[in-house]
Amino acid sequence: MNGLSLGIAVGLGMLANLLTEYFLSDDLQQPYFRLESAGQRFRIVRWGIVLVGMLGLGLAQISLSGLLIMALLTVTAATDLETKFLPPDRFVYGSTFLGVLSAWFTHGSLGLRDAVIAQGFCFAVVTLSVALFNVCDSGDIKLAMQFGAACGSLALIAQAAFWTWIAACLLCAFQLGRYRLQNSWRSAFKQAAQYRPPQGPLLWCGLMVAVALAQAGGR
Repeated sequence: MNGLSLGIAVGLGMLANLLTEYFLSDDLQQPYFRLESAGQRFRIVRWGIVLVGMLGLGLAQISLSGLLIMALLTVTAATDLETKFLPPDRFVYGSTFLGVLSAWFTHGSLGLRDAVIAQGFCFAVVTLSVALFNVCDSGDIKLAMQFGAACGSLALIAQAAFWTWIAACLLCAFQLGRYRLQNSWRSAFKQAAQYRPPQGPLLWCGLMVAVALAQAGGR
C-alpha cells in the first residue's frame, strides 16, 4: 500500500505541475520558453518543490481523496508562487466544491457540515480583513475558500494556520538576511516590513505539515 500511495502521490504531483504549466502558459501568458534564465531556474525549482511535497504526503500515507484535494491546492499555490495571481475562477471554485464534496463522501453528513463551516469561516475572516483592514487582496478571498474546503474542519485550520505562521516567520527572516547583505540593518528592516509574500504557498506549506502530522498522530 505504501508503494501505491507513493506512486499516486508522485503522479498527482506531476499532474499538478502540468496543470500549473497550462495556466501559466495559457491564461497568464508566461510559458517556460519566454522566461529569462532566472525565471526558468525558478520554475524548475517549483517543479521540484511540488514533487517533494506530494511525495511527503505519499510517505505519510494520506488517503486518495486527501492527495487529490492537496494536489488541487498545489496548483493554486504554485501559480500564486510564480505570478502572485491565482488560476481561473472556474478552477478555484471547482476545487472548493470538490473539497466540500470529498468531505461528504469521506465522512458523511458530519464531514460535509465541518467542511462547509471551515470554508465559510475562512471566507468570512479574509473578507473582513479585506473590507476593514485592507491587509489582504480581494483574490485572497477565493484562495481562503479553497483552503478552508481543503482543511475540512476548524481544528485542521487552526493547526495549518500555526504552521503557516511558522513558514511566514522563516521566510521573513530569510528575506531580512538577503536585504541585510545589501543594506544597513535599518534599511533591511524597512524593506522586510514592506515585503508581502504570496499567501498561497504559505498556506500550502502550513496545510502540508498539518495534514502529515494529523495523519501520523492518527495511526
